[in-house]
Amino acid sequence: MAHILPYQVGVGGKRKTATGVAFVSFVIRLGLMAIPLIIAAKNRNFNLWAAIAGLFTVQAAVYVEHFVVRRWAGPNRGKVTDGPRAG
Repeated sequence: MAHILPYQVGVGGKRKTATGVAFVSFVIRLGLMAIPLIIAAKNRNFNLWAAIAGLFTVQAAVYVEHFVVRRWAGPNRGKVTDGPRAG
């Protein structure tokens, strides 16, 4: 995904190229996510609902962190501040 990022932001090509690359990237990601879902649906050793929850939990965590936590935490989140020092 990092290799095609310049195309998605428009640096490496035209708008049509960027749209095409983004669409192909999206289809590939969905195809890769479909593989464990198909295996879980056909194999009795795997729980389909657990596979679904596991696949989408990571994506949900990324969206929550990006859209919720960053907006509420402010611009100085995670930065080290100069405070009183011991010694």
